[in-house]
Amino acid sequence: MNIEVKSFARFREHFGDSVVLDLPERETVSGALERLLEVRDSDTGILFSSPGMLHNYIIVMINRERIETGDVGSRILDDGDVVVIYPPVSGG
Repeated sequence: MNIEVKSFARFREHFGDSVVLDLPERETVSGALERLLEVRDSDTGILFSSPGMLHNYIIVMINRERIETGDVGSRILDDGDVVVIYPPVSGG
């Protein structure tokens, strides 16, 4: 199955604007993000604090629906899903 991962702010520097990933059926968000790191040859610490544990400040959306960082290991993706990742945002 194919999913698209879109990156914003500083994540664009590491992953580019958009990447289409070919993943096995029933892959989780966590698995997709791990694959993204492999494809872009990026350090795991950019997204994960420990294996499978996404940094709690990262914002993840699937098809415009925000999901909790604790759910990335259990949330199953479907073919055609769009995953968006945002780093923390600050400013005024």
